[in-house]
Amino acid sequence: MNIQVGAELMVSLKGHETSFTTFFVGEKKNEHIVLVFPKQLSLHRKDLDRLGEVRVEYSEGGIRNEFKTRIREILEEPTDLILLEYPTEIHRIEKRSLNRINCLVSAKLEIKFDNKSQSVVGAIENIRKTGCLCIVKKIEGVKEPFSLGDLISLRCQFPGLVGEQIANGEIVHIQEKQGDIVTGIHFDKKLWWIPPYDSEEEAPSI
Repeated sequence: MNIQVGAELMVSLKGHETSFTTFFVGEKKNEHIVLVFPKQLSLHRKDLDRLGEVRVEYSEGGIRNEFKTRIREILEEPTDLILLEYPTEIHRIEKRSLNRINCLVSAKLEIKFDNKSQSVVGAIENIRKTGCLCIVKKIEGVKEPFSLGDLISLRCQFPGLVGEQIANGEIVHIQEKQGDIVTGIHFDKKLWWIPPYDSEEEAPSI
């Protein structure tokens, strides 16, 4: 792995609207990696030990990396640590800030289940060819409409284009912030209708 000791990592828990920041301690090649146990965590540590899949994100040399794994063990001695199973695959994604477009575009988010779907209205805060960040207003007393790993279809009227644009993807980040639900979506393919346009692509007609 290319993670430096002391590197900051963002861990998102699948099936929970919870994520936390921690730091990389070390690894045992092909067996496990070791993280610092977070100082602040909304879940009880015993519940954390029983969780399944997690998604880990970190940056290295200007490249954002992410991988999926599982919590292997929570240690208390010699200090509080988290052991994760050694990831089988690491995905490298371009640094988001380089190609991110800040915007405020109304969007409809349709969450797909086995035999039904649920829709909520939100706003795209920033977008790039491979993903976006959406803001959904949290309703007091109402459970969040989606979880990490949910498949989603996003529909919007993108500025400068005629007609509705559609993007399909997966929810990879959820965070509550000042009464809103901040939702990160990773698209299942690179979208042609989001600038900048590749040399082989033509800008869409307005």
